Amino acid sequence: MKEHAKILIVEDDPDMVESMRLVLESKSYQVVSSDSADDGLTKVRSEKPDLHVYMLAAPDFLGYESVIAMASDYPEVARRALRMKKLGNDLTRVIGGREIHPVNPVVKGFSRVPAKSELRGFIDRLKEGKEDALETVRLVSSLPIPDFNRKAEHLAVSHESEYGVNYGKLVSTGGLNISVKDYRRYIKERQVPHSNTLHSYIEGRDSFLVGPLARVNINFDQLTPDAQKAARESGISFPNFNPFASIVARAIELVHSMDECLEIIERLDPKDEDVRFEVKAGEGWAATEAPRGVLYHSYKINSEGIVEKADIVAPTSHNLYSMENDLWQFVPTVLDLPLEEATLKCEMIVRNYDPCISCSCHFLKLNIRRE
Repeated sequence: MKEHAKILIVEDDPDMVESMRLVLESKSYQVVSSDSADDGLTKVRSEKPDLHVYMLAAPDFLGYESVIAMASDYPEVARRALRMKKLGNDLTRVIGGREIHPVNPVVKGFSRVPAKSELRGFIDRLKEGKEDALETVRLVSSLPIPDFNRKAEHLAVSHESEYGVNYGKLVSTGGLNISVKDYRRYIKERQVPHSNTLHSYIEGRDSFLVGPLARVNINFDQLTPDAQKAARESGISFPNFNPFASIVARAIELVHSMDECLEIIERLDPKDEDVRFEVKAGEGWAATEAPRGVLYHSYKINSEGIVEKADIVAPTSHNLYSMENDLWQFVPTVLDLPLEEATLKCEMIVRNYDPCISCSCHFLKLNIRRE
């Protein structure tokens, strides 16, 4: 059986070690820690590891190549991020059964409902998490966000009485306001010669953007009061059509999410129920907000419960055409920069959309011909 790669952490702060351990072990790495380099290397040699350096794409705006490099200069920023990550993982495990790919959700409910005491045990951590989220808004608001605006149409789930995530209509900044059932009447896809991925567009219009920036632009009034206050204090005005402002929108949503979790735990009286349902033929449609944006799915099921037809459009599929249009407009603004810097700026455009790891790191080859 192949051993997982080992990573040595040399750090005399036990909180930092534990935070980094949680992240690395969640990625299947084996962690060796020490408070001194000499002792640490002795431990590593004694375990005969194939030493592997774990590199993450650190925030582009801070100019770091790895989380380790950033943590050495901004230790509290790293701790804050890891605290929030661990809080989210722990909540998901209690509610969903495990941190990754939860197993508790079933048709019409959950196979196991957490006890109220389990949920209330998160209250203090969520209050701390809210302070961390507010600090995150302050941090990202201070970053040198490039001045780039493209008046793209933004699309999000919107509900009249709550921040649109699970329920509502599909609403856009360009005036679209439709039932999810009508998705395929208005949202189209087409093949293009240069890509294996379909381009999504609104009928009679062009590309559109989904994700945190679209949600905050469209649903600002449904944010919690403290999230709205944080947005106003950020210095970034909404609605905003600078894709680089997505990082601020994400941070604002963190504040909103902490508030929502606290409110739900206070009012919820969870009870285990015998979840039953009758299998029958039918069709259904749904649009929800994944972190990356609108996720549309529809199904046709026969009387035996067999899925005869499924139609799923993920957020990154919605966003691909918008990413390309951003690049077409953005590239001319960086042509005078050195090639490496221009490439990084273009990669940042794509990372604004939070695509998967393979689509966000070292994916772009930029050639500039100067005559």
